[in-house]
Amino acid sequence: MEEPDFIGSWSMNPSLRPIGYGNFKMYIKEIKSIKEGVELIKGTIEDCFGNAVFDGELSPEHIKFTKKYFSESVLNGAAPGKIKYEGKKIGDKYFGEYTVINVTTKGAPLDLDFQPGGMWKSNFVLEQYFDYTMN
Repeated sequence: MEEPDFIGSWSMNPSLRPIGYGNFKMYIKEIKSIKEGVELIKGTIEDCFGNAVFDGELSPEHIKFTKKYFSESVLNGAAPGKIKYEGKKIGDKYFGEYTVINVTTKGAPLDLDFQPGGMWKSNFVLEQYFDYTMN
């Protein structure tokens, strides 16, 4: 069984974590160094709604990536549009905010912040689980 490279949560509500709501596993499938300490990354994400693909940028100080769920995951309640994540590393974890453009999902977290124009934002946390550079 493949180990995830990162694990995280997009739900900051601790009462929902024991049932797996908001927890996700991130698997890096492609890495390309673009400059010293900065890498372009691509891969897959698994969470309570199903599977998604992502691409983004990773450095020792920050992470940013865009996630897009597969259509069968959207049928399970996942957001149908792209979701943008941006975070900074504090200690051994990345903390940040994600933005969802479409609010028609069944899975809107309880701690979201609705924005004008139908977007909502919330926080996420992410930590390295496995040494992705060894893949």
